[in-house]
Amino acid sequence: MGRIAKSQQQARAKARQRRIALDHDRAMRDERVEAAAGEAILALAERADASAQVQAAEVRVGDALRRILAEGIKADGVAQLCDLPVGEVHRLRRAAQTAQDSRGDVDPACEAQPRSPDERAASGAALSRRSERGSAQLPPEQPAATAPAR
Repeated sequence: MGRIAKSQQQARAKARQRRIALDHDRAMRDERVEAAAGEAILALAERADASAQVQAAEVRVGDALRRILAEGIKADGVAQLCDLPVGEVHRLRRAAQTAQDSRGDVDPACEAQPRSPDERAASGAALSRRSERGSAQLPPEQPAATAPAR
């Protein structure tokens, strides 16, 4: 009977060693998972910050484009001037308008821009007809106002 007790004791010792090894492996895996999860959380926060910066930059660009449009330059002219597709000019202008609307600001110069989908479609059709006829040219520059000589 001594032999059976001794082999049971050896079997338990071997099982304990395997469990300790498995516990160690699990602990190491848990540490790797925690580190990777922390890295992911930091990267997500950085992405959110970068996205907010991109959105703010797009609003600033759109605001500048809206000011150019308010000067009477057509969207295709603004697109050429800023080296952008016409669709991007419209998207950025809308982004600036949306941001302005959410702040509660009102710019009367931009109220003349088409609002309804029908008005936007008509405006887009007119722009495409112009670009089909030839290159869209910027209007001639206005001479700068000079101060009277004294």
